Amino acid sequence: MDSLTQATLGAALTTAVLGRRMGYKKAALLGAVAGTLPDMDVFIPYTNPLDAFIAHRGPTHSLLTSLAAAPLAAFAVRSIPWLKAKNISLTRLTTAMALVFTTHALLDAQNIYGTKLFWPLTSYPFGQGNMFIADPAYTLPLLVGLLVTLYRRTPRANHMGLALSTLYLLWSFIAQATISTQLRESLPTALKNAPLIVQPAPFHTLAWRGLTVDDENYYLASTPLVGEKNITWQAYPRHMYLLHGQKNHPDVLKLAAFTKGFYAARSNENTGKTEILDLRMGRLPQSPVFVFSLDTPPPSL
Repeated sequence: MDSLTQATLGAALTTAVLGRRMGYKKAALLGAVAGTLPDMDVFIPYTNPLDAFIAHRGPTHSLLTSLAAAPLAAFAVRSIPWLKAKNISLTRLTTAMALVFTTHALLDAQNIYGTKLFWPLTSYPFGQGNMFIADPAYTLPLLVGLLVTLYRRTPRANHMGLALSTLYLLWSFIAQATISTQLRESLPTALKNAPLIVQPAPFHTLAWRGLTVDDENYYLASTPLVGEKNITWQAYPRHMYLLHGQKNHPDVLKLAAFTKGFYAARSNENTGKTEILDLRMGRLPQSPVFVFSLDTPPPSL
């Protein structure tokens, strides 16, 4: 999710667990900082942009490393005099840090991007796709509840914000399942068994988009959650012929694995270079978000 959401969620959680003992403002600040720490992996330098793209939401987003880091973070919190946390038990501090780190990873896994929840046991990128990367209906209850608690110094509003945001998250699963059934039933016969991605429109869950692929094309369809259903699938070429002789190129193999096959190729009109792109994100076919140039030659066979 976006940085504001992760910071707000982290602040709401530490306020709930530590607010009465540490002070609501200090607890909220601690949670906001801790809630953004996993995303600091974007500053790790990589020479290959595709490697940076795939590495994001890796070790720093693993549930295993999150749980391992929680007691270390708790010790660090106790060492900061300004927070006055020495009288708070390590168990409570560790619980707070574990909640912040693990919920960050789990919330990111609701986006389609891909989060390596169980690294180093597996590098499989989990991406449910039931939430857009930023959704005000999820963030605003958290933010309002937190601000009211900081102003009134009573935890009730913060608890309500956490509850409402969690209910909205659960609602997104139900909405996705409902639309998935409708989109699957609307597929042409030749695509009935094709892989299908269903994800919400930007910033809300009232409209949804379906994406599927075969060897030559990718197919898009959109539908509202409620109202008249007139689902039409539009086909667009994947230009896979551009990768003939390069299917074993390391970058092609990496992107194919990370996107679970939802990728395509195109020729850059300005440079003439072949590019590969992630079909799961962006306004297709006009504006894909993640596009990578095949600058290096394929390996010799």
